[in-house]
Amino acid sequence: MRDDYKQRVIERGRLALERLGSEVDAADPGELVLPRSRVLCAGLAELAGTVLTALGPSRAQDEVATLAAALSLLTKIDDEVIDSLEFHGGESAPRGRVRARTEAFLDVTLQAITSGVAQSEQPRCVFAATIGRRIRALATTTQARDALLTLVREGWATQVDAVVCLTDDPLRVDLQEVDRVTRRISGDWLALIAACGALPSGSRLDPSEVEAIRDAGSFIQRADSLADLEKDQREGLTSTWAACRIARAGSAAGSLAKRYEAARSLGLEQLASPDASLSRSISRRLQRFPELADWLDWIRTMLIGRHKTHALYTSQESPGGVSCGAR
Repeated sequence: MRDDYKQRVIERGRLALERLGSEVDAADPGELVLPRSRVLCAGLAELAGTVLTALGPSRAQDEVATLAAALSLLTKIDDEVIDSLEFHGGESAPRGRVRARTEAFLDVTLQAITSGVAQSEQPRCVFAATIGRRIRALATTTQARDALLTLVREGWATQVDAVVCLTDDPLRVDLQEVDRVTRRISGDWLALIAACGALPSGSRLDPSEVEAIRDAGSFIQRADSLADLEKDQREGLTSTWAACRIARAGSAAGSLAKRYEAARSLGLEQLASPDASLSRSISRRLQRFPELADWLDWIRTMLIGRHKTHALYTSQESPGGVSCGAR
């Protein structure tokens, strides 16, 4: 069944962009989010659809998908700015200054979502305000609305922590901090997208369900740090999960090719996969939404697949043409 997930994401993304296209174009006038990424981000509204379907019949499928896609796209638009070297300044920038600047940048979209009113004429803030109004229109209880807004606040705080931590010196940064942030980056993002599906029923994700998504998110973000290894280095995100482990192995000063070699020799691809016990635990805690754990694992394997298609990964083969690692 998982073979059709990619097509489902593409179809969902295209449908969502048909409804949101002009809003997204307005919110991202510089086209920072590339068309392919727009489709993928919008298509992750499938997570919300999975939650919605599991909670019972609803006539709000289109509205839920539109909200979830909009939230996903807004975070991507903001991320494209705050993750850039031009914005954060890289390793040499003082942590306090990076935190203050990132908090100020993200606060305007956070306030627009939580209030439903744009406090700024910035296009992304106008878009964020429409998201806030969509949340209020879909939520059938104040508890459901407030639960989703709590996840939004936590997700925005995680974005700040991520910029501060992942732009630090990979040999100096606290690895426990990197691991905590890595767990929350994708975990918080995917939890709030999925939680959109609970609004029409007046329900919410239980704390154990949110933590299960964050546990899966830890490995999704590990895989993402491999898939974006080259891009992250270029943008000054020098302390991602993969980059730190490569640096601690003595490959930080080497070429990009050496970094890819190190990632393979350290077995990072395997370490980006949860063991069987944790996978069962994630599935058990998400049993209210039978397909959700499969979706999360599909995202992780999709990112690993992207890592494997990188030219510096595929070039690491023996003279006989046999891959040096499992594929």
